[in-house]
Amino acid sequence: IENLKKIELGHYTNLLENDAEYKFVLPIPEDNLDLSSFFEKESLKLDTFEGELYPYQVQGSKWLISSSISNTGGILGDEMGLGKTVQLIFLFCYEKSKSQYPNLVICPSTLIENWFREIQKFAPSLKVSKHRGYDRTGSVVNLKNYDVIICSYETAISDRILFKNVEWNILVLDEAQYIKNPSSNRTNHVKTLNRRIGIAVSGTPVEKKLKDLWSIVDFIRPNYLGDLAQFEE
Repeated sequence: IENLKKIELGHYTNLLENDAEYKFVLPIPEDNLDLSSFFEKESLKLDTFEGELYPYQVQGSKWLISSSISNTGGILGDEMGLGKTVQLIFLFCYEKSKSQYPNLVICPSTLIENWFREIQKFAPSLKVSKHRGYDRTGSVVNLKNYDVIICSYETAISDRILFKNVEWNILVLDEAQYIKNPSSNRTNHVKTLNRRIGIAVSGTPVEKKLKDLWSIVDFIRPNYLGDLAQFEE
């Protein structure tokens, strides 16, 4: 009992998903870092991030980093106008020195320019590409040359074969209510993309039914809430 240690959320959910009868748990590997001092800071600073986060954005960014470190992902559900994009950009800056794989942002086509401008403003050192139009690349190698790729849901479906051949670090779904229908082609195609973690961004993760939330969580951690029939029951 005296030697019990805290475990990360990723370890805990893995235990739950595997139906483990855990009477003891393994300690966290030392290379997972002790982030207690990091999370106690009132502000966050990174050389690659240009800007000042509001206190609630600091909390959100800490949570995103924690979700990334524990390989769990999650839903960033701040209301509209509170700076969800900025918090994700801070996460991308944090990840720049941690991962050799690119990050993918899938969003409505009307938000591609906004994402591009915000990244250029707050993280000009990040290599970012708007993947759209007839001149978009068809090469996996070209995609891997960027820190962040931005595309629409429609393009992600059109280029699903190309995107499936990329090992994405973080897959961000902006306006994630776009995958609230678990039986739609859009939802199913997005869920097949290879990624280390998925993060859903939405001010309205539940628009009409709890099934909306199940579909989004199933993208983040498949089977965590059971299958849809179990969930609805």
